[in-house]
Amino acid sequence: MFIQLYIYVSMFEGGFFIIVLLKTFEKNHKEQIIRYPRQIFVTRESINNMGSL
Repeated sequence: MFIQLYIYVSMFEGGFFIIVLLKTFEKNHKEQIIRYPRQIFVTRESINNMGSL
């Protein structure tokens, strides 16, 4: 799942699209967020850094 996020980030450079993708990811995988909050946080930080570059 995290690998798919990075692939989408590399394909689309729009920050808004990335935010929408994250919201959809959160809705579809709430259980994973509860189990691995640190991984989700790291993923968000990485996506934010990619969007700013």
